[in-house]
Formats: sequence, C-alpha cells, structure tokens
Amino acid sequence: MKGMAEWDLGLKGKVAAISGSSHGIGNAIANSLADEGCNVVISGRDDDRLSLAEKDLTTKGVQALAVNCDLSTDSGCKKLIDQTIEKLGGLDILVNNAGIAPHKTIEDTSVEEWDQIQDVNAKGVFLGTKYSIPEMRKAGGGSIINISSIAGLVGRPGGLCLLYTSPSPRDAPLSRM
Repeated sequence: MKGMAEWDLGLKGKVAAISGSSHGIGNAIANSLADEGCNVVISGRDDDRLSLAEKDLTTKGVQALAVNCDLSTDSGCKKLIDQTIEKLGGLDILVNNAGIAPHKTIEDTSVEEWDQIQDVNAKGVFLGTKYSIPEMRKAGGGSIINISSIAGLVGRPGGLCLLYTSPSPRDAPLSRM
C-alpha cells in the first residue's frame, strides 16, 4: 500500500480558484493544491494579505495569482473567474470557501448585516458556480468544491451559528449536482 507522499492526485498543471483564500482555511487549501503542482488563484479583499499569500505560493514552483474582489457581488465573482481563465488559461477546480461569521446573537444583528452574510456565504457560492460551469463544460469537466461548516448542523444559544451557517445546508444539494 502506498503512503500519502507517494500518491499522485493528478493535479499537476491544473488550475484552481479558491474564494476567500488570502488566509485561514482557504489559504491552507491553496497551499495544499500548490504542493500537488496545481496553479492557484487566491482571492480576498485585503491587498497586503493577498500579496504575502501570492508570494508564498510562487515559492512552490507553480503559477499563483491574487485577485482582490468582493465575492458578495456579481461583478466580484465574475472578476475572479474571468481573471483565472484570462491569466492562467482555464479553470479546472473551483473551491467556494469564502464566508463571514459575525460574533453576534440574532437579536443584535441588523438586517443589513444579515444581508451581507447571505450575500457572501450563499450568493457567492451560487455566483462562483454559475460563472465556472461554462469554462468547465468547454474543457470537458472540472470540480466544484463547496466548503461549509459543521456548525450548520448544530445549534447554539442566541442563534450565533445560524447567522454564519444558514447557507451551509442550502449548499449541500448544489454540491451534489
């Protein structure tokens, strides 16, 4: 039986776009893909974090591109996908990772904050997927990976998890398409 270090995951030369990947889990995903030889596009809204993350990824011998975009908007999601295709020549993998989590109870959350959570955590997944599918179809296939939280299955007093994870159960059917 082969050890993990000996497995070839077939990712060398593939192109992956990872939303919300200038730090945290998204950045760890980008680094893992780069370690497998995958060219990566990272995204976020903090230029300093993006620049550092992009620089780190290029040391792995792959192409890396940082895209500053707001994934709560149609134009931001389209920018991520369009720049991936334009600058790296295609799109094989999309990782919908971006998400925001306020540390508030439901009663302390404004409607505007709720809308922002839904725009990033739910609409961002929809739009990233929508704009990726045509390129993946043209290429004969691809993979879309939706990251969600176990917190979507577990409640907490005050609805703290509900605010963050309310899109997660809705992502599940989209992930099975």
